Amino acid sequence: MHVKPNLTIRKLGSRFMIIDGGQKQSDATAIHTLNATAADIWNYCNSQEDFTAEDIARYLCINYIVDAGTALSDAEALIQQWMEQGLLEE
Repeated sequence: MHVKPNLTIRKLGSRFMIIDGGQKQSDATAIHTLNATAADIWNYCNSQEDFTAEDIARYLCINYIVDAGTALSDAEALIQQWMEQGLLEE
């Protein structure tokens, strides 16, 4: 899977926002907020042509103090959430 085209991440204070450039500016559903860790994962995913939950889990294990099982479970949940929000494509 990969990040949907036209999405831009912006920092606003201590949070990050993903804005869908393909949506109308006034459409509040086109804005998604992330904390710093989620933004880091987003930037990793956005830098990949394709990625899987296993790729994200590996990234988490390398860059954060987390065991492989927890990382994979968290990556799968994050992908599910981002898919439901229309941020990813297969």
